[in-house]
Amino acid sequence: MNTGLLLLRLVAGLLVAGHGVQKVSFHLGGRGLAGGTEEFRQDGFRGGVFTALTAGGSQIGAGLLLTAGLLTALHRDPLLYPDPHREVGRSSRTAG
Repeated sequence: MNTGLLLLRLVAGLLVAGHGVQKVSFHLGGRGLAGGTEEFRQDGFRGGVFTALTAGGSQIGAGLLLTAGLLTALHRDPLLYPDPHREVGRSSRTAG
């Protein structure tokens, strides 16, 4: 199970990061920052260069964080996400 999750994280994270690299550079078949800017303007977004840099940078960062496994275990933290079905204050042991 852990190997499958690792592979899923690696593939998904690198795909997202690679897509961000394509938006801001000529690597991986991208059209550079000018191409990314043009795509956003064709889609109706204003602010071309800033929008392309923000989108590309956030995709690269999120993809690398996902690949490294950072912030993926937050859903298991009981302080951030308490289990609504768990009874608070009751012990699993019975007296006697």
